[in-house]
Amino acid sequence: MLINGVNWADSNLDTSGVFAANPHDLGMHYTAFDDPCPTGWRVPTYDEFASLINPDKVIGTWVTQDGVDGMRFTDRANENSIFLPAAGYIEDGSLGERGSLNGRGTLGYYWGSTEYNSTFVTSLYFYSAGLYAGYDTRTFGFAIRCVAEVRTR
Repeated sequence: MLINGVNWADSNLDTSGVFAANPHDLGMHYTAFDDPCPTGWRVPTYDEFASLINPDKVIGTWVTQDGVDGMRFTDRANENSIFLPAAGYIEDGSLGERGSLNGRGTLGYYWGSTEYNSTFVTSLYFYSAGLYAGYDTRTFGFAIRCVAEVRTR
């Protein structure tokens, strides 16, 4: 789905190389070490996340879709939209037991591909009152929403 010049996948990544069946499916949680997107797709960059949350070009609205809470991003120019479920995140062990799922239904964490350094990688974070692009420790488990290899501007 074309949003502010970036072609986003319609659903989250489920198993490596396979998209979830529905846009509201949470998909799997990944650490930020590899690109598990299918051929022709890749993990988004920091700039692509910044493009998605640019309020001059895209409207981000907290909604419930098919019983799942998350953020709908709507392009102001073409009115295309995508829904990213609030998939939560999996602890990396520094804050609690490794493998515990937190924030499902209230927080959305998504991996990007831009490295800040060997520890931190781009992430998209949202909840009902805000959305941000930043950097997180790559050992956390976040969802992934792939983008097409070729950008359209």
